[in-house]
Amino acid sequence: MLIDNSNTEYYKWILGIFIFILAVIRTGGVSFVFRFILKVIRLKFDDKAMEVENNRWFDLQLYRFISGVNVSNIEDALFIQRNVREGNFKGVFFLGAGFFGTIGKKVNRWDVAGVLGIALASFLLWFFQGCMQVAIK
Repeated sequence: MLIDNSNTEYYKWILGIFIFILAVIRTGGVSFVFRFILKVIRLKFDDKAMEVENNRWFDLQLYRFISGVNVSNIEDALFIQRNVREGNFKGVFFLGAGFFGTIGKKVNRWDVAGVLGIALASFLLWFFQGCMQVAIK
């Protein structure tokens, strides 16, 4: 038998911790878990504007948790869902999208140039390190 009955509690704790870590990684932080717990115990803000903003962020994080797509507003999420339903987008293409930043947000050229510069510098350091090791031998 793979799982012994005496260790069932141990496996439940491991599964719970694994799900917690998955939720934190998938949603981009611990705030989704805290918001989820607060929703379950029905703890709310007194200020209506704060409650509306909190609900909006919870909906976006819940969408990211379920679909894996990181969006910056509800309109982008609705746009993506509508196009997936109509067949314009394939749902498979969004599997790793949550790790690459927000969909629908315009990319800053300087950010791309910085990342490419760091990648080029890392490659050159790796290349010249290999050349130096060959020259020393």
